Amino acid sequence: MRDINRQLRQAQPRSSWPLVRALCATLAFVGVTTMAYAANTTQRSPGADTLVNAGRDNADWLLPAKTYSGNRYTALTQIEKTNVAALRMAWRTDIADDGEQEASPIIWNGTMYLSTPHEGVMALDASDGKFFARSFIGYGGHFGMDFKPGWFGWAKDDFTAHFTIGEALGGYLNSTTNFALVTNYGLPATSATNPAGTNAQTGTYGGFNAPATAAAASMIIVKPTTEMGAEIGYQHWWADNLRSNINAGFNAHYGIPIALVGGNQASSINKEIITAHANLIWNPVSSIDIGLEYTWAQRTVLNNATATQNVLISKLAFRF
Repeated sequence: MRDINRQLRQAQPRSSWPLVRALCATLAFVGVTTMAYAANTTQRSPGADTLVNAGRDNADWLLPAKTYSGNRYTALTQIEKTNVAALRMAWRTDIADDGEQEASPIIWNGTMYLSTPHEGVMALDASDGKFFARSFIGYGGHFGMDFKPGWFGWAKDDFTAHFTIGEALGGYLNSTTNFALVTNYGLPATSATNPAGTNAQTGTYGGFNAPATAAAASMIIVKPTTEMGAEIGYQHWWADNLRSNINAGFNAHYGIPIALVGGNQASSINKEIITAHANLIWNPVSSIDIGLEYTWAQRTVLNNATATQNVLISKLAFRF
């Protein structure tokens, strides 16, 4: 329970000290989220010496033109002028990106890296073209509002609200520690002998138990998460130098199978977070905030275990 409370404090939305002042309704395409699993986890990036001596390396193609001299020369002799006419296509991979493909591929330790016309990167098994990396397009919609009701002569009072929903939003909705994808990557039993969709063992979510073959890589399952969040807040000015903020919000993920991420992570992955804040802030001078805030929060993880916390926070802030 102590660990759940600690993670709850780290994951809750930001406090209500600053209030957003905007009125908008947007449909936001939030970009590309990538899940990559390397063919060989022992491989490292080539060092400076390796790149300088790339011309002597007949197993890899580390630079667009093979070497820094740009001569595209290789000492390999398997293909030569007497058999070149007999070459046939060994495999093909479709690139889900429009535009002209002009980039030269890079090969390192059996993996081919290819940049796509719109700045994407693909990682393929050079022997059969199977993917070792996938990209997902995240999208979402947002509605926000801010207005000053002006009731009872309180001209500075302010009401705000916003609502966001989408897929693979991750840190775009809540914080940089939020997640957009779930996967069985890193589970100990992710292998050809353990059928896809049955990986319910204790896993190491985000760990490095990567597959070593294209067949094993095909067992990897990656699922974008559907996410929703909302917040409502009200700011009241008791005096020109004394104000209060009251707000509440929630952040929730949906459709995450426990069997996909494993039982261990089901006890730590956030399913829903609800928070409420109320504070009183005094400005003795314009550059100083002195405040006291009460926070209530409830966190529910994927296996439906729940913890709550009540916190009283004091704050002294200087603005320059």
